[in-house]
Amino acid sequence: MRFWQTTAFRVWLVFGTIGLMVSIPLSIYFNSQQREILQDYTKNEFDVNAAIAASVIKQAIEDEALDGLGNYMSNIANHSDFVYIAIIENGEVFSCFPKEYSSSALIKKEEYIYSESVIDTDLISGRLVITASKIKDELILKKINDPFIYLIVISILSSIFLFALSLRFLSKPIFRAIEIAKELEKQNYNVDIDLIGGKNEISILNNSLYSLKENLIQLKMKTTIIMKI
Repeated sequence: MRFWQTTAFRVWLVFGTIGLMVSIPLSIYFNSQQREILQDYTKNEFDVNAAIAASVIKQAIEDEALDGLGNYMSNIANHSDFVYIAIIENGEVFSCFPKEYSSSALIKKEEYIYSESVIDTDLISGRLVITASKIKDELILKKINDPFIYLIVISILSSIFLFALSLRFLSKPIFRAIEIAKELEKQNYNVDIDLIGGKNEISILNNSLYSLKENLIQLKMKTTIIMKI
């Protein structure tokens, strides 16, 4: 009998399947909830920082401090984890920091969080766009979820170990009972069967085989006596 045909394997398979059916949906649900809560918190924090940055930049424009506008945008971007800050006027990029994002500042991308505000001054009339990356959220989620992943792996390895133990201790007496039954079928009544105490299934099966052996021996003796008569 192959191991996947054993009772121990079937029991382990049932409990393992139930465990996966419960743990996987729960993991997906909690990961989704964590992601939503974290993104809401990040968005709120970003909106506050973006509003402050927008106020500073707007004030610089109103004060006609355009020469220092790049420095304002540079300092704000470097100290607030923004990806880039851009001023859009008439569908074109008026100013952008860092400059390498100038070509993509007009395109919204899924991996960024956006904050937009209107700029309406005598010098510029357009939009102020401030962006932050979602990658930070993903890294935080990964750190949060890593222990759960390790726990799942440990649980799987533990279940395999417990399966091996159950296969050894549960299947051994069953295989022994099968061997005894085969010997009795061959009318080999010299096979050793020891009585086992207890009321579990294994002891009941073993003691039933013992009783069967004794009954078969008595039946054989009676048959022999009758044949001699």
